[in-house]
Amino acid sequence: MNQEEMFQTPDEVAREVAREIRETKDILRDISRKLGWLETRVKRAYPSAFPPAPAGNKGRQASRVAEQPTLSPQQALEIYDQLVQLAKSESREQVRHRLESVSLPDLALLCRELGVSLGKKKPSRPVLIGGILGRVNESIMLSSSNMRQRAENVTSGGSETVTDSVVQEKDERSEGQAL
Repeated sequence: MNQEEMFQTPDEVAREVAREIRETKDILRDISRKLGWLETRVKRAYPSAFPPAPAGNKGRQASRVAEQPTLSPQQALEIYDQLVQLAKSESREQVRHRLESVSLPDLALLCRELGVSLGKKKPSRPVLIGGILGRVNESIMLSSSNMRQRAENVTSGGSETVTDSVVQEKDERSEGQAL
């Protein structure tokens, strides 16, 4: 070890390491190319020494079968309706517990049916459950908002709907402009 190597700056050390990595990659490429060349020559000379690879993807087919959902889209929507009712009447923890007992392919189907945007090709169980819980919460908020509007209409003494009142307001405005 000489004086220069002992007092190198971090930039100099990084450049040296990068140079060594490039050299190592070049050496590995040469080795790979030579091994391929040797393998090709041996295969030509002794074809019986290299039996062909077995055809088929048995492992992939087994995993595809396991990834099939057990629910139909209609059943998934019925489960969602049950979850919304459960969340309205009881606690959201009960809904989470029930979702955790559902299989992963069924959760993925439920998310697809509900239009949950996941952003991943194969999302995890917590991501799927979170997306479904978000839809359940949205449904509860929308239904409570709808109930509030109905309650306001009843307390105002009218049985008209919100759309009727909007149409009536537009008519009143147009009459005012015509005068």
